[in-house]
Amino acid sequence: SSTSRGLGDVYKRQVLVSGLLVWVALSLRADIVQLLHGAQLDPALLKQVEGKLDTLGTALAFSAIFTLCMVSFMVWYFRHLIVRPVDNMTRALEEIASGEGDLSRDLPLLTHDEIRTLASTCNRFLAKQREIISNVQALTVQIAVESARSLKNISDSSDLSLIHISEPTRRR
Repeated sequence: SSTSRGLGDVYKRQVLVSGLLVWVALSLRADIVQLLHGAQLDPALLKQVEGKLDTLGTALAFSAIFTLCMVSFMVWYFRHLIVRPVDNMTRALEEIASGEGDLSRDLPLLTHDEIRTLASTCNRFLAKQREIISNVQALTVQIAVESARSLKNISDSSDLSLIHISEPTRRR
């Protein structure tokens, strides 16, 4: 779906941005160390500054890895807990709309959030539609039975009328 592709694009961009930031940090570290060597600083102080830059580089690398993990989790979360239930509901509604209008199936209730509320509301709507269709079917059967009874009564009445009409002519 388009949402899944969009989430994949976000993940790819985040990987690129994190990689770019690490590359920039390592390049800046090399430039700073080169400048400090050219400044003829005390070797002990130079070692301290290089140690701090190494610590900063390590923190930045861990930060990039943590960010990638969080973005990976968010992509997984959105795909499995939001996009998947919406896709399931969409497929079920498309089957109802494109097929024979089979209203006997309910939408799956996969999550415990607004998506579940939406699916539950759709299920109540489908149940109401099934009830209306059932009532119409029962009413149709009732009308057919009453029509058959009326037809039989009319037929019986016309037979009786014919018998009564033909009796006076026999008596003469």
